[in-house]
Amino acid sequence: EVSRNEQNMRRWSAILPHIFLPNLENLRLSGIRLSTLVDFLFRHPSVMFIYLGGVTVDVVEPALRLRLPYLNTVEGDEIQVSSFLGLLDESVPFRFGTVIFRSEDRLRAFDSGACITAMQHLANRPHDTPITLVFDFTIPPSFHRTSFFVGHCETRSEALLSLDSLQVNILCTSKADVLDLLVRKIFGVVFPFN
Repeated sequence: EVSRNEQNMRRWSAILPHIFLPNLENLRLSGIRLSTLVDFLFRHPSVMFIYLGGVTVDVVEPALRLRLPYLNTVEGDEIQVSSFLGLLDESVPFRFGTVIFRSEDRLRAFDSGACITAMQHLANRPHDTPITLVFDFTIPPSFHRTSFFVGHCETRSEALLSLDSLQVNILCTSKADVLDLLVRKIFGVVFPFN
């Protein structure tokens, strides 16, 4: 891993085009731009697990979409995951086992719009295996109160997403914090209390 500064990002941009690992399965890079990662992944379709934490999301418009037929786990925050899923070739069925939403930035609010977009990417594509969604929250998270659970379910593709499992992990120091998160911030959005 490298620190996230402009000089190191330029170094990775210069180094990664010269690296080829034909049997690469697990990828964890930090301190690079998403566009640099995408260029690297075009040459590494064998990747099965990708960790996006530490990847800076920039505007990426590749001429071709990524074809990663063995990919089964994606991990990162909701913005990284959403941006990455939008770059995958839509003709390749997902073989995903797990999508993990984990934020390393405790000060940033959870972006429900990016999470919905990620779920839409998953729902609008064929997939061969059941999907597990994992949310890792560290107290105190904050949530933007948007239309995350509002609207007509039958017209929203993410509402039709078929999941094998949904896992919510909450790391905190007290049970009261967990109850506050579940009751007021998560279920309060789903089922508004008066």
